[in-house]
Formats: sequence, C-alpha cells, structure tokens
Amino acid sequence: LIVIGLLGMRARGFPRIFFNRWIEEGAALRICGLPAEEDRYNDKVCQVVGFEDGKVVVELPRQIGGSRLRLRPEHLAPLSIGAIVELRGLATEALNGQVGTIDMVGPPSLCKYHVKLQDGTTKIVKATKLIAKSRLWDLDTTLCPGACLRWRGEQRCLFVDSTGHTRKYAMHLPLNFSEKQKQLSGSGKMRTWPMLLYLHGTGGSSFFGHSKKATKSIGMNHVAEHFFVVSPECDWIWKDRPGAWVTELVLEMRAAVWVDPTRIYLAGCSMGGMSTWEVGAERADLYAAMAPVAAHHEDDRTQHIASRLTNMPIHVVHARSDETCLMRKEEPLWSLLYLNNPRFQLSLAPFVDHCSMFEKALCDDTMIYKWLLQWKRAEGGLSVHVASEFVHV
Repeated sequence: LIVIGLLGMRARGFPRIFFNRWIEEGAALRICGLPAEEDRYNDKVCQVVGFEDGKVVVELPRQIGGSRLRLRPEHLAPLSIGAIVELRGLATEALNGQVGTIDMVGPPSLCKYHVKLQDGTTKIVKATKLIAKSRLWDLDTTLCPGACLRWRGEQRCLFVDSTGHTRKYAMHLPLNFSEKQKQLSGSGKMRTWPMLLYLHGTGGSSFFGHSKKATKSIGMNHVAEHFFVVSPECDWIWKDRPGAWVTELVLEMRAAVWVDPTRIYLAGCSMGGMSTWEVGAERADLYAAMAPVAAHHEDDRTQHIASRLTNMPIHVVHARSDETCLMRKEEPLWSLLYLNNPRFQLSLAPFVDHCSMFEKALCDDTMIYKWLLQWKRAEGGLSVHVASEFVHV
C-alpha cells in the first residue's frame, strides 16, 4: 500500500474499467485484506479516483482526511450491507443527494447495489452513482481549536454505528492543530498525533467538559496540546458493559490521517474506569496502554479481564479511602494482573475521596499522560516501551 498526495490525477495507461468489473473510476467500494501493518484501512469505504502503475487509486472520506491510497485490485471489494451512501448523477434529479444504506449487493456482471432510502423505498444503483459516506457523520477538522484550551470547546459529533443507530461523542484536536499541520504541508507529510479515548463516569461529560476550573489545570492543558481526544457519550449505566459501538468508533477514528495508530490510549474514571477495563479487554490489540481511574468491575468479569490484558501496559490509579468503588473489591483483579502482567502498575492515593479522583489523577499533574506516551504498538500487536526522547510531542 502506498499513500499518495491529495492532488488530482488522471489515469495513466489503464482502461476506465479494471479487470475486476466492480473497479471502475468513480465506484464506491470497500478496502479489505490489507496486512497487519496497514489494517487500519481495512473495511473503510472509499471512492475509486484513477489508476496508476498497475494500482487502483482510491480516496477515503474527507472526515478522516481524504487520503489517497494506491491498492492492488484484490484489496478492493463491494460495499458491505448497511454501508451508508449518497446518490449522485442519476437522471431523476430528485434522487440525487438522498442518503440510504446498502440493502443488497448485486451480481458482479451488473455492478449495482440495492440502496434502501430513508423513506423505505429501494433503488438499484450502479457503484459509480454512489458516494460512500463515513460513519463519522459530521466530523469537521476545519473547526480547530486555537492556542488556548476552552471549557467545553470540543466539537460535538455524531457517529452512525453498524446497527444504524446514531451515537454522540465529543472530539478535540490538539491546540494549534491547523498551524502545526501547515508547517509540514510543504513537505507533503501529515503530522500524526497520539489519540486518547476517554470514558466518563455516571452523569459525567466529555474530558474537557468536566469543569471550567479543570481546564486551567496543568494536566488538561498538557493533554490539549499533545493529544487528539475522543470522548464518547457513555449511554449505559454503571452495572452494564459498554456498547460495542465504542470499539467501532475507535476502528473508524484510527484511519484518520492525523492519528498515529500505534499510539491510541484508553482512560476513564469511575464508571468510565469500569468501561476502560471492558473496552480494553474486548480489543486489547487496539490500544498501546490504558489507565483506569477510580474504577470498579463486576466480580464475574475478573478472570475474563485479567486473561485478556496479560500483555497490556496498565496504570491503575485508585484512592485508598474510596467508599464508592471499594479498593478491596478491586484487589482480586489487581492481584491477577500483578502476577501475570509485568506491565501492570498501581498508584494509590491517600486521603482522597471518589469524587475528587478525576482532578487528582487527570488534572493535578501530567504523570499519567507521560506514562502513557512511553508505550506504542509494534508489529505483532504488542506494546513496546520507547525511550522518553523518542516520544514525539
């Protein structure tokens, strides 16, 4: 796979239709079968924009940066059932611009999709008459923060999960994101950033929406400068497991051109700490390190969580005097991880109540963030420790 620039291009020495009948210039397709080092692009929708040197040039949705990739034909396939599309270029003008989902994929001889529209009707449409849409429905990187952190200054966004339900999340690009990207624009490179997935507690909010006072803290300002932060609106209760859509959101986000897929980190406080255990255990391969703060977990999940996280760098932060998430109930999980995971670390805060742990762990200093940045994913899916001078912030 080769990532190429965003400038327009023409086909060079190739017919308009490739030997795979679906691969036609303008066709809406899906990326598949890429090796592990490029798997961030697997299952992402794309548009064929040309052919070059025996490869198919495709463009990813603008929500994740609009990168163009050169792929072998075998790494492209028809869109999946449920993929979101927009109709275009049809003779019936009223249909153009309408949004629907793929209901059925027609035979290769026809290269057509059955598209179910919002009014319940179904249209049979050629692959070249569709625009494949990102599930990151309204993410807009032109709405960038300036040089200073603002309370609730995140962008509020919608995510359409695989079941078609709309979910809410907040995202915050690093401070001075646009200016820092422009500095590299002449080289044709795009700077990548560590991504922090933050999961809030019961009745909580996005990471930068915790409190106005917290936005002035050293910890939050460090995060605002050095991380791309995604805060799902946790639509479950403290005794439930997180929705599968959170992992789907991460899978979609990691293909963004500005995200470093080897540096995706997971943290949460209280119920969000419980969610950190569960989300991390579900897809440990996605995260470089995780930090549950003032967390709890269900007793019957202890063995499962511990067995799934034996290689995950974990830094638990808890209060000895926590009367909401009792330390003694967490000790069985900690003990298993201590015995089986050499990357497990525990910090205990004295004389701090449960409701003050967010400020204590995530605002008062930068310790937890600098610890996270010591880890990155390497080939084979394991996290490796990197020298502090290598950490690019």
